[in-house]
Amino acid sequence: MNITMFTINVHQKEAKPLEKQGAHKVLVKYLIDRVDGAQKFFLRHYTVEAGGYTPLDRHPYEHQVYILEGRGLARVGDQEMEVKPGDAVFVPSNTVHQFLTVESNPLTFLCIKGAEELYGEG
Repeated sequence: MNITMFTINVHQKEAKPLEKQGAHKVLVKYLIDRVDGAQKFFLRHYTVEAGGYTPLDRHPYEHQVYILEGRGLARVGDQEMEVKPGDAVFVPSNTVHQFLTVESNPLTFLCIKGAEELYGEG
């Protein structure tokens, strides 16, 4: 098995608007993805600008989110919790979830997600 190391600095990636229905004022940087050789998990960097929110979404793959900057709300299933830098959030498979800003500063986080095809979405 040939293993290739891959590194990227977050500042080298261009932030793109999240073009998903229900997203408002969200930018995403695809740090490590399929095009980089990842097959099971992908790493993304999100910025939810003031007044913004991610889509109210559900997927067959789980997410792990780590809050870098700002304060916000995480809606996971029927729970809603405040999040701040240093918090980690687990979003189980097939669970409705959403992230929202609650102040004038952006909410920035890393998100690790499973590859869709591992869950029959390929």
